[in-house]
Amino acid sequence: KGIFGNAFKGEKDKSYDSEKTVTSFKAFTYALRAGNVKRSPPGWHIKTERDLMQLGEIISKEIKIDELM
Repeated sequence: KGIFGNAFKGEKDKSYDSEKTVTSFKAFTYALRAGNVKRSPPGWHIKTERDLMQLGEIISKEIKIDELM
């Protein structure tokens, strides 16, 4: 999005393809199982990463079962 963009704002036009997304996810999963993908460094936690803006807050938020319905 650029330097001043917000990744959570979204886009007006669809810029993804569900078939390409599934193919990429499958390839990543197989590579992860085979050990070809680097994992996060020891001590790194997504909940405390400051560079991810609001993502850490979203992930660490407690969700109750009745909020899902």
